[in-house]
Amino acid sequence: MTNSKKKSDKRKDVICISKETYLDYVGVEAKKRVGENIQIKGTIHEIVIRDSKNISLENISKGKISSLTKSTTAKSADIVTLKNGKVVERIQAKDLVNSSSISDLNKKIKTKQYQNAKLVGTDETVELYNKSVKGVGKKMTSSKISSKTTTRIADNVGVKLPNKDIFINNLKDIHGQSKQSAIVGGSLTGIVSVVLNGKRLAKSEICGAEFATEVVKDVVVSGSSAAIKTGVALTIKEGGKQIAKRVGKESLKKIAGSNVGTAVAFGIVDQGLHTIKLINGDIDGSEYLGKTAENVGGTSGALGGAYGGAALGTAIFPGVGTAIGAVVFGIAGGLGGSSIGSWVKSWFD
Repeated sequence: MTNSKKKSDKRKDVICISKETYLDYVGVEAKKRVGENIQIKGTIHEIVIRDSKNISLENISKGKISSLTKSTTAKSADIVTLKNGKVVERIQAKDLVNSSSISDLNKKIKTKQYQNAKLVGTDETVELYNKSVKGVGKKMTSSKISSKTTTRIADNVGVKLPNKDIFINNLKDIHGQSKQSAIVGGSLTGIVSVVLNGKRLAKSEICGAEFATEVVKDVVVSGSSAAIKTGVALTIKEGGKQIAKRVGKESLKKIAGSNVGTAVAFGIVDQGLHTIKLINGDIDGSEYLGKTAENVGGTSGALGGAYGGAALGTAIFPGVGTAIGAVVFGIAGGLGGSSIGSWVKSWFD
């Protein structure tokens, strides 16, 4: 494997784990805001929308900053966007999954309660709402997040929800997260593959058809591996939560559902893959020790980066920077930790 592909694989792995780490910190922030409230799913949804607004290049370039409203029970808007101290957008976020809640929403809309706010819903909410209004009345846009995800995040932080099928819901969301990882993994590897095979094509080492075949093959293999790794890791994390529930250890459940559980789960998957390669004779003992060093370094770096980033983000941008800081520095920490692990690995080469 070339150095470029190795670096691409490291970035892909760190980005996949950082997505889950981000969701972990969203759950923590939501719990601080509303406590162990069954309505926490709505708050989780609001935080994700706020963050997506604040990392938008368009909003950054225009100096727009989005924040949650001070009141957790605001009736007209959950999120406000400011530019030069003036409100330029109000958002009412909705995470509704049953027809009765949609009917209640339509009643509020008719009374013009949300007249000055933009409606943003989860994927499921938008689908139910559009069926109820049939294209007539106030428009609702999607936040690009599933209610299955907000439910799993709430469960991760230990909030007891009135949903009898939490475990099934979480498995469905894990499947969805795996598909997203496949897209990320395939995209990153595809860029690298185009560059590397493009050079071979320019040198006439391969023809156009071979170039296309190699790129497609790399994208499919990388996307599949990213999906499998994410799916297995999140299933391990979910398994840890279920064990904790069965033994009645609430504190253990919260740890299993936190970013610590995320880092450990992904670390277990990586270590397992290296162990299989050792057993099959694909790598020798020294390579195995080296890969272990990289794995430990990357996991520790991601954890440390996320903790430090969350604290720094909160200090610099109170109310808007906790989860964003965690994911940004989690990625940096993971990559840095892997580099340290690679340095340790060189001792065994």
